[in-house]
Amino acid sequence: MSGTIRVALIETSTHTRRALSSRLAGFSGIELAWAVPTVAMALDKLRLPPIPGALLVDVAALADGGKETILAALAAHPELPVFLLDPKPGDAAPEGPWAGVVPKPLSGQEPPPDWPAGPLREFLGRAAASRLAPFMTGRKTDVVLIGLSTGGPTALEKLAPEWPGNLATPVLVVQHVMAGFDHSLVETIARRTRLAVSLGREGAPILPGTVTLAPAGRHMVVRPGAVPTIGLDDGPPEQSCKPAVDPLFRSAAEVYGGRALAVVLTGMGEDGLRGARLLKERGAAILAQDEKSSVVWGMPGAVVRAGLADKVVPLGEVSREIVMRAGLSG
Repeated sequence: MSGTIRVALIETSTHTRRALSSRLAGFSGIELAWAVPTVAMALDKLRLPPIPGALLVDVAALADGGKETILAALAAHPELPVFLLDPKPGDAAPEGPWAGVVPKPLSGQEPPPDWPAGPLREFLGRAAASRLAPFMTGRKTDVVLIGLSTGGPTALEKLAPEWPGNLATPVLVVQHVMAGFDHSLVETIARRTRLAVSLGREGAPILPGTVTLAPAGRHMVVRPGAVPTIGLDDGPPEQSCKPAVDPLFRSAAEVYGGRALAVVLTGMGEDGLRGARLLKERGAAILAQDEKSSVVWGMPGAVVRAGLADKVVPLGEVSREIVMRAGLSG
């Protein structure tokens, strides 16, 4: 359900939990992920993907160590916005990284007609709209950036034959790969596409109609110039990965800005999230693979939950979106 935002609820009152669940389920663009009465039960849910796009927490659930427990859990999910539900929102709320404090009905009462209200309604409306918005096709694309990990080689094998030989932009790929497997991956992709495929090397020009994969053990970046070139960076691993997606995305944001298309595909973890955020700030377009077609919905899921994806599509539609944005030469 790529056109919705998944919302989870922790509410201690059975009556209020049912009432708020019903109201959330009826809100346009919202999918109720789950509703539980305790922080402990919520933690069990948060250990399993996919992580919801927003979490609503009854302020009463933060008593007796609940606040410390939920804050510890949030350390593993810093991108997850958390709204406190408080029957007396004017009172001082417990300190924490909350996205907002939202009024909720007293136990036994029904929520008012305009609930969800305040910052929660604004957030849900904005998030749902971002997921329903059509992919912006008016932007010029000068480079396609692809980041992927677990399940990535198989995804690339599926995509490569679908790229036309006259693709008008270069394609730069970071696949989390171990030493000794990068050359074989390049050979596999080269056999399946009409584009020129190579491993990244320092100073190589970034040209239309080419596919460049990051070599094992080096971060691949874009270096500025009249014709941008490939750079290889021997910096420390990022997100425990080398090569990592974030260095490519960050450098491309500096060189190409809004003329880049970033594509985040199947993979474990959150590599690419920070770079995608910077690209988005510079006006770039972001495409993410959907959960159903991903082997692991970690990397694309993090981008989607952060509200950065312009469009979320199954793997079978990724190449069509790339060609639509990149265009053809000649």
